[in-house]
Amino acid sequence: NSAVTMMSCDGARLCVRTIPVTGDLPDSALQLIMPRKQLNEFANIISDSDEAEIGITPTANQLIFRVKEKHNGYFGIQYTEIASQLLAGPYPDFRRIIPTQSATRVVIKRAELAAALELANVLADKYHHVLIEVDPPEQKDKNGVMTVSAKNPLDGDSEQTLSVKVQGAATEIWFNGEYLLEWVNLVAEDTIVLDSLSPRHPALF
Repeated sequence: NSAVTMMSCDGARLCVRTIPVTGDLPDSALQLIMPRKQLNEFANIISDSDEAEIGITPTANQLIFRVKEKHNGYFGIQYTEIASQLLAGPYPDFRRIIPTQSATRVVIKRAELAAALELANVLADKYHHVLIEVDPPEQKDKNGVMTVSAKNPLDGDSEQTLSVKVQGAATEIWFNGEYLLEWVNLVAEDTIVLDSLSPRHPALF
């Protein structure tokens, strides 16, 4: 189970990604807090490489990223390194925030959801409120319906209906349409799964 789990949260959204890793790993789990600016810089340079190395200083107060350049880079440069000071203190236990139960599960085609959100965001209010309503099918072997809508007293309303696979009860949840579309556009898979316990609980994609 050698892996790196990365998590970030801005108060409205929480994102978690786990990837397998190899190398000289610690004997026990190690938690590090990385500044966003330096992490974004690393993401920019790693886009041109197939592999990256992450090193941690013995005092665990600095992180070093090392990326091998393709074709020896410019002027014969073979590696690019970025060193970053780590932030002190513990990180909140994000696993307690992630829902472990759901009353409704929806399987959606990513491209269709992205298109519906783009249209809804055009007419959403200044807070980017978008309503997603889910209705299960009347027959078990049929698809259910997801409605993506937004209302703006000045510009009008938007409503798109999608055919989706639904398990469980009907539900409706308000989302920030821009936040949700930003994430949907980053997904590489063809389908997205939405789990919801109730409108009062966080939704899990």
